[in-house]
Amino acid sequence: MPLGLTGSELALCCASHNAESRHLRAAAAILRRAGLKEGDLACGPHAPMRPADTERLAAAGERPRSIHNNCSGKHAGMLALHHGWPTEGYHRAEHPVQKRMRAEVARWTGMDADAIESAVDGCGVVTFAMPLARVADAFARFGVESRDPESGAAWVLDALRAHPFMVAGTGRLCTALIAKTRGRLVAKTGAEGVYCATVPDAGLGIALKVED
Repeated sequence: MPLGLTGSELALCCASHNAESRHLRAAAAILRRAGLKEGDLACGPHAPMRPADTERLAAAGERPRSIHNNCSGKHAGMLALHHGWPTEGYHRAEHPVQKRMRAEVARWTGMDADAIESAVDGCGVVTFAMPLARVADAFARFGVESRDPESGAAWVLDALRAHPFMVAGTGRLCTALIAKTRGRLVAKTGAEGVYCATVPDAGLGIALKVED
C-alpha cells in the first residue's frame, strides 16, 4: 500500500466523511504515521455532518476541532505525501503538494496544467475548475486503469470498494452506492453540487454539477 497506509486509511484520504469515530481514528492514525499532529491540519474545524454526532460532542463539553472537518482525511493524506517537503503551508498553491495535485489533475483530465483555473475550497486547499466532460473522462480513465492490479488507480479503488464506510459514513449516498453495487460503481460527492462516479467494467465516468 502506498505511503504505508492501510486500506481504510487510503479510503479516508478520498473522503468527505461524517466525522464518526472510525473516521476520526483513521485520520489520527494517518497523522501519526506521518509523524504529525492534529494541529498540523489546515482544514479548520467544523461540526460533524450528522446532528447526532454534533449533539454528542456538545454533551461531552467538547467543541469541533479540525479533525472533525469532513475533509480531515484528505488533508491528512496530503500531509503524508510530503516526501521530505516542509509541511507548513501544504494547502497553498505554491507548495509542492499542491503543485503535485495540479499535475495529477492535468494528467487525468488531459488538460494543460497552466490552463486549469483554480480557487480556494471551503476546507482551505486549492480547487480546480474545468469542463464537466473533462472530469467525467478522468473518472472513466481512472476506472479503466484500475483494471491493472499493480496500478495506483487499483490501489485507490480497491480501498474504496473494501471500505465504503470510510468514504462518507452512515446514511450517505457515496457509501451506499459503493456498498450496494459491491464496488461495481464507485462514487464521490464534492462541494457546490458536484457528484462524480466511475463504473470501471463499463469504462464509464460520470460527472454532475447542480447549476445554481
